[in-house]
Amino acid sequence: GVETLFVVISGGLEEVLDGAHDSDTVLQKVRPGEVIGENFLDDSDPVWVTDLEVTTATATYLSLSKFDYHEAMKPHMENLYKERAVFLKAVVPFMSWSFEERLAIARLFEMQKYPSNLPIVKQGAVPNDFFVIVKGYCAV
Repeated sequence: GVETLFVVISGGLEEVLDGAHDSDTVLQKVRPGEVIGENFLDDSDPVWVTDLEVTTATATYLSLSKFDYHEAMKPHMENLYKERAVFLKAVVPFMSWSFEERLAIARLFEMQKYPSNLPIVKQGAVPNDFFVIVKGYCAV
């Protein structure tokens, strides 16, 4: 999957879709200051379906691995989890749980945003998730 984010410093890169019989298609040109691979932040583990090629004599870029990104974000995420644990104190069934128990479950929750009038769960579906509405309202 996509495991690296690239920031072009100098030179240029192209994202190329390999075609049959040397008929490659350039999907985008990546110039200095631009980024490619940002979908590595998604947990969906997307697969590179294109080639990334240097289009100038040389190219200089910064690269950041998904692992290093997550390591750097750990302190920030821990503060976020603590805020969620405090929020969960007001939510049944977590009201009687200790802070440590709520913190453990807060680390497992995934924040999602839904636009208005979009079903979160459809009638007849077998639920696999537990939802906590953090902001907004939900009609049942």
